[in-house]
Amino acid sequence: MRKITTKSGTTYLFDNGMWKRNDERWLSTWSNYCVTNEVDSWEMLHDGLHTMPIQVGLRMYTSCMDSWWLSTPIVSIEEVEE
Repeated sequence: MRKITTKSGTTYLFDNGMWKRNDERWLSTWSNYCVTNEVDSWEMLHDGLHTMPIQVGLRMYTSCMDSWWLSTPIVSIEEVEE
């Protein structure tokens, strides 16, 4: 399982196509990638030109059927066991 922590202190857990933010309920992952700091619109989130692999220092976009988040910059990525 991968744990991602952002500058705001929010944590995201990802495991086998599922994710949860902080200690909320598990959701099915539809999209999960980082975006460059130039992203400032919904269209830019989906154009594919500003997407990057998950990495420290970038903001992460995560979505599912009825929820989505654009995080503050990632400060750590670690493998954990729940």
